[in-house]
Amino acid sequence: MAAFVGLALLLIETVYIYIKLPETANQRLNQTSIDTDIQPLNLRDIQQRLLTLMSLNRIMGVFSFIFSGMEFTLVFLTFDVLDFSHMQQGKLLSYMGIISALIQGGYVRRNIQKFGERAIVIQGMIMCITGFYCLAETADATHPVAWLYTGVTCLAFTSGTVVSGLTGLASLQCHETCGESLSKGRALGKFRSYGQLGRSLGPISACTLYWIFGPGKCYAVGSLTMMAITWLTVLGIPNKKITKAQTGKSQ
Repeated sequence: MAAFVGLALLLIETVYIYIKLPETANQRLNQTSIDTDIQPLNLRDIQQRLLTLMSLNRIMGVFSFIFSGMEFTLVFLTFDVLDFSHMQQGKLLSYMGIISALIQGGYVRRNIQKFGERAIVIQGMIMCITGFYCLAETADATHPVAWLYTGVTCLAFTSGTVVSGLTGLASLQCHETCGESLSKGRALGKFRSYGQLGRSLGPISACTLYWIFGPGKCYAVGSLTMMAITWLTVLGIPNKKITKAQTGKSQ
């Protein structure tokens, strides 16, 4: 039954996107032919953007590796430590998904222009550190359910902010008016592939760590690793937000 519900929702989403989402390919071609006064970037700007994009690729890969792996072990934590039923696990995951959607559709959409993608990403990573710490405390806490839901709330915030913010940062490094017409798509595709690689390897590694050392040490390692990723983001990603107007100028 759950599979049929998922299939129905997917079909509704596909039809909605087909009807409501406009095609922008022809619009981009027309815009490129019209905007002839836009100057290409100089060599130093291009090199800086390529270096930033490489840093974003690595950050995306390591973040996805840690986050997806630790998220995958939530079911083990709720069953092994808290003895949750399938209904309780479903409620927990539904709660996480709803909070994540509200964060992404509400907080991120309204504040990303105000704070910038980099700040949104850092906020999400800090919440991820807090969330993993809460999950580490769940195993031995007096009120484990409260710690669990606090940690899941933090991870829901992370889920709704970091990936969309990193994707936005990667997109801003791609100049639309110079180079091959498909260069931006290739760059973003490579960026996404780092994330998919992390998501494929993360669960295996995290589950191995969980069952060998236990949930406390597993989530503690996740929290410390995420702290290192946060520092890499702070130090390796430019603080200045690139606006749409700046993508057409040389600095």
